[in-house]
Amino acid sequence: MGCSEAQRSVGYASCLNPSGACPSTVQPAAWWLDVETANSWCGRPGTRCKDLTLNRYAIQGIIDTLHSAVENPTAAPIGIYSTPNAWSTIVGGNLVNGLSADWLATGLSSASQAKSYCSGSGFSGSGQLWLVQFLPGGYDADYAC
Repeated sequence: MGCSEAQRSVGYASCLNPSGACPSTVQPAAWWLDVETANSWCGRPGTRCKDLTLNRYAIQGIIDTLHSAVENPTAAPIGIYSTPNAWSTIVGGNLVNGLSADWLATGLSSASQAKSYCSGSGFSGSGQLWLVQFLPGGYDADYAC
């Protein structure tokens, strides 16, 4: 589960280079997975399933595929963009392996407010919070922890 989405993303990313050629492997700086409740995850309203491990398997499939698609898997960290509540709603207590970091989405309005979150740990089990999103003046900005 999740493998086809990751393969499509790798194919797209590998062709985004100045030469226009599509290499057989890609070496991105990082991968960020946008995990939000607006998507049709198992257990969300309108779905027929209740087993959140299916969501975990889909996310794990994406992570495993991304790790196998790059020349040096340890050089391309994989992180999750979400909120603690959304992550918990989607995966419950199920752990996902191979994550390096979290990017916390917030409704905060300033960098100083965002910075205060950096002393905490990540929400996905990666243990690390790398970025905190905030919204100064109606646009997205990020504070790097």
